Amino acid sequence: MRQLFMVIGTIFLLSCSAQDRKADQQDMKQSVNDSWVAVVINGENLVTDTIVQALPQMVIHVDDMRYMGNDGCNNFTGGLIELDKLTIRFGVAAGTRMMCMDMKIPDLFNSILQEVMTWKIIENRLHLYDADGNELMQLKKTD
Repeated sequence: MRQLFMVIGTIFLLSCSAQDRKADQQDMKQSVNDSWVAVVINGENLVTDTIVQALPQMVIHVDDMRYMGNDGCNNFTGGLIELDKLTIRFGVAAGTRMMCMDMKIPDLFNSILQEVMTWKIIENRLHLYDADGNELMQLKKTD
């Protein structure tokens, strides 16, 4: 009888542990569920005293596995291919096709999204990395 209680107790503890890990994973994913503005791309600080154009902005909806925003010129929307506590992969986005005076930042922002493989939030900034661990972009929480 004692062994039966030990087995039941072990099964209970293991199921609680699995539920806790799943809850932790969901909490971690929810931390990326927010509005973000790009402040650094490829090591270049986009926030200067002489900002001429709008900065790229993005909203990530974890529950729908979607993202949307404005790249500094055009609006876009797309799906998240993968999201867990380490990995984030952005699907190809559909967007408007306006031509702005300076397309350097919008083009760079859009091309980098396709290279992103991992993420980390540090001090209200979403850091996005490529497969080799190189930081591609930092986005700051806007709310």
